[in-house]
Amino acid sequence: MKKNINKSKSYYHETHRKISLQESSAWTANHLAVVKKLFPQINDYKNKKVLEIGSSYGGFINNLNKDGFKNVTVSDLDKSLLSEKIKNKFIYLDITDVNTIKDKYDVIFAFDVLEHITESEKVAKNIFKILSKEGLFIFSVPYPKLLNIYDPYHVNIQYPNYWTNLFNKKQFILLKIEI
Repeated sequence: MKKNINKSKSYYHETHRKISLQESSAWTANHLAVVKKLFPQINDYKNKKVLEIGSSYGGFINNLNKDGFKNVTVSDLDKSLLSEKIKNKFIYLDITDVNTIKDKYDVIFAFDVLEHITESEKVAKNIFKILSKEGLFIFSVPYPKLLNIYDPYHVNIQYPNYWTNLFNKKQFILLKIEI
C-alpha cells in the first residue's frame, strides 16, 4: 500500500515553494468563482461555520474573508506555509482522524486534498461526522489524466463516479458535479 503522503510534513517542503498570500489568493480565486456559480446559495452561509481542509498558503481563506465570510476555520497538517496575515482560527487537522474535533461545520471545503489520501472511506466518514445535518461539503480533485496519475503525491486519482459512489454510501446527497 502506498504511504499516506498527507501525514508527511516533509511533503510540503518537498513540493511547495513559499508563495505570497497575494499569489495564493489569485491562484484560488477561481475556486470561489466556481463555487458561487454552482452553489449560488453559498452567500447564505457567510455567517455560518466554515472549514477549509488543506488550507496551505491561505489564499482561499483570504478570498472567503474578503467576500464577507465571518466564521472560517483554517486547517492543515502543517502551519508553516500559511501566511501570517491570515488571522482566522487554525486547527491542525488530519482528516483521517477527527476525534479531537468537537465542532460541526455548515460548509466544508477541500480543494485538491483527497487525491493525497489513500483512506477514502475513513475520510468520507469523518467529513460526514463533522458536517452539520444540512451542511455542504464542496471539494475538487484532479481528473485522471497522465499529468495527475503520474504525480507521485497523488495516491488516489479516481474518476468522478468513484467519488460519487463513495460519498453516496456515506449518506451524502450529491447536488452538483462539474467536470
